[in-house]
Amino acid sequence: MDQNKIDQIKQVCTSKFLAPLESYAKKLLNGDCTAYPDPGPTGLPITIGYGSTYDDKGVPVKLGDVWTHDKALYVKSKVLDKFIVILQKYSPKLFDEPVNRIAAVLSWIYNLGEGNYSSSTFRKCIDSKNWNQAYTECQKWNKAGGVVLNGLTTRRKLEADSILNP
Repeated sequence: MDQNKIDQIKQVCTSKFLAPLESYAKKLLNGDCTAYPDPGPTGLPITIGYGSTYDDKGVPVKLGDVWTHDKALYVKSKVLDKFIVILQKYSPKLFDEPVNRIAAVLSWIYNLGEGNYSSSTFRKCIDSKNWNQAYTECQKWNKAGGVVLNGLTTRRKLEADSILNP
């Protein structure tokens, strides 16, 4: 895949999903950010910046960590690069689709991870290009620890809408 399309996918994923939904959380007065517990019932994983749970070296985020805004942007970009590779591995045909559709699935993986995507009915729908069923399956992933979270419900609806109508 050409770098221009990858850059477009990352830009749409960031502007349409990550920036408004992950936001730049726990911003300090100097512009840095600090780690915080996940809003789910367990408080895990510990998160920082734009929804990062690991730093750029793969070390889990822990309470008390502080990152600059530049580091948060850098890690977000590196994580998106990683998940684009994963998405190409599991769903290579998706990259023939419009950028908005790919970006929505990338956002889903950014939030839920490779393991959930690889074994999900959602992925099977994506791979078979069953966009109506993918729309439905996407929205089922709105819980943390079995508890429905409004933020996840909003995110899944936005992703699902972009999958169905890119």
